[in-house]
Amino acid sequence: MAFGNVPNYPGTNTGNSRIVESDGSVFVKVYNDTGVALARGVVYSLTHTVASSIAYADVCAPVASTTRSAVIGVVNNAPLGQDTIGIASYGYVQIAGYCPYVVTSGTVAAGAQLEVLATAAAFIDQGTTSAAVIGLNSAAIAIANVTTNVWTAFLFGFPVNIEAA
Repeated sequence: MAFGNVPNYPGTNTGNSRIVESDGSVFVKVYNDTGVALARGVVYSLTHTVASSIAYADVCAPVASTTRSAVIGVVNNAPLGQDTIGIASYGYVQIAGYCPYVVTSGTVAAGAQLEVLATAAAFIDQGTTSAAVIGLNSAAIAIANVTTNVWTAFLFGFPVNIEAA
């Protein structure tokens, strides 16, 4: 899904569809129609829905695909001063820049490139370091450990292929 037609708005303005912060972090406003609250740091594919002639961005669990790419968003509702995104609510996922809290499905290493498995709404270690050429499926680089299976990361902000499990 391309977000090129969504205007860039500087700074945190919670009415905006896309927010670009001064540090380069990019947030996209989504609607949570999954039926459950979206937890902080969880990884989703961004998609779109049209309902009652209204189009809006929403999220879905990562789906295996070798023929198409997906924009990856991490639940980070910071522009609204919240961590989670409630059921049937609007909130923000982060697609680019420094992200202080991302969930990993296992142990990763500092500097490791991160990708998403279709079976887990979390990042995994792609097995290469940030010094290597960025892999096709890389969506982020792990920066520092926060707690067990949670890292700070730098999100690349471009579409990636999602690996099949």
